[in-house]
Amino acid sequence: MMKSRCKVSVLVAVYNSELYVGKCLDSLCRQTITDIQIIAVDDGSTDHSLDILRRYEAMDQRIEVVELAVNCGQAHARNIALQQARGEYICFLDSDDWMADDALEEAVRVFTQHPRTGCVLFHTLYYYSVSCIKPFVMEPFDAISGYDAFVKSLTWKIHGVYMVRADIHKQNPYDESALAFSDDNTTRLHYLASQEVRTCSGIYYYRQREDSVSHKPSIRRFDYLMANISMKKK
Repeated sequence: MMKSRCKVSVLVAVYNSELYVGKCLDSLCRQTITDIQIIAVDDGSTDHSLDILRRYEAMDQRIEVVELAVNCGQAHARNIALQQARGEYICFLDSDDWMADDALEEAVRVFTQHPRTGCVLFHTLYYYSVSCIKPFVMEPFDAISGYDAFVKSLTWKIHGVYMVRADIHKQNPYDESALAFSDDNTTRLHYLASQEVRTCSGIYYYRQREDSVSHKPSIRRFDYLMANISMKKK
């Protein structure tokens, strides 16, 4: 039977996140807006992440788990989730991050009040430890044009943690040209496709991990070059 549409679909790509994914899903289950769909895609995890996802799926009917046999990267996992998304609006939540309880509601409130808005940025806090939480530093704004947001995102003068209208996201799925970094290109295209880009007060906690691809020496760091080539072609 065809499932009905909902207000927000949240895409959660999961890879070896057994230490963190419970906190991630708890924050989604507690959201003050309840008309949501949570699509968690296990990207070939080798730890107990999938077991945890199945347990949460059994507890909350809004959670839908997809299991991938092999690790294909975050962009691919999110695209698998995107294919199932039924929300009027779509956002992602990385499996080691979490949101304040009213984060989704605050973003939806902005969309409702400003129909020309294509993307709404969350208030993003970098979480290093309980005693060290720092905001992403950017020039504050209420609304800017999609083009201006696109230009600022090329050098990350604004961040890429946001909710987007479903029609924009469906027309611009995640760039899978590289295992890492290429999904950043999708953010830029979403901004470019928006008439307006706005901010909201809803908080996204972005965990900073020393073992992440962007922080540790790895051959995956060279994906950044491939991602830039792909962005230039687009």
